[in-house]
Amino acid sequence: MDQRIRDLKKLTLVIEAMVEAVAADLQDGFLTQDDQVAIGHLLVSIGKNADKALDPIKKSLREMAVQQQSKPGNVYLDSTHGPTCMVVIPKASVKVRKETDMEVLKGILGTRFEAFFETLTSYKPRPEFENRTAACTDQTERQAVLDAVKVEEGTPRVSFKE
Repeated sequence: MDQRIRDLKKLTLVIEAMVEAVAADLQDGFLTQDDQVAIGHLLVSIGKNADKALDPIKKSLREMAVQQQSKPGNVYLDSTHGPTCMVVIPKASVKVRKETDMEVLKGILGTRFEAFFETLTSYKPRPEFENRTAACTDQTERQAVLDAVKVEEGTPRVSFKE
């Protein structure tokens, strides 16, 4: 197994050197659109293959961590090759079932409902918010609505298609 680890370390060094070279070429303007798209595809492929290889390893490490410590917290798994892996065992979470009729439950629990459950209210702009705001003729209302929200521009997404 040590040979595989040595091979992967060499491969990692080659990839790191390539990433640095690509970054330098991009900054210096040496990469055409064609080059960038091709490099993007290749890097995505490397990432997908790495993720595919990592999934069963992560599953196995989770199982080992739970065997060592079944309660919530951090478990550190060491390697004779140097690095350590941390597995976080989360606390169990308690959630209301989607199919629960909370009004019926409120009727059963009465005033004790608040002892078990927290009622949350959230607000979000409705669809067509911009059109409705633009159509609002009362300037005071319109300004109050605009002051209540912020607009965050999204980041354009890049994906590589085969």
